[in-house]
Amino acid sequence: MHCMLQMISFLFLFSSPLSTISILLMIALIPNIQQLSINLNLLNMIFHVFLFLFCQDYVQKFKSNK
Repeated sequence: MHCMLQMISFLFLFSSPLSTISILLMIALIPNIQQLSINLNLLNMIFHVFLFLFCQDYVQKFKSNK
């Protein structure tokens, strides 16, 4: 369930204007495979921050449209 939620939120993230930044961060965070697990934890953290910002942005747009 949590994995599915992350997949869905991932799709939302990539449909947002932050997608370019997040893709660049992913590329920047995984330069070598030895540190992959650390990078994945960091990436997960950054991903949730982005998701939070995106949700706030979405809510603001929704409120201003009403």
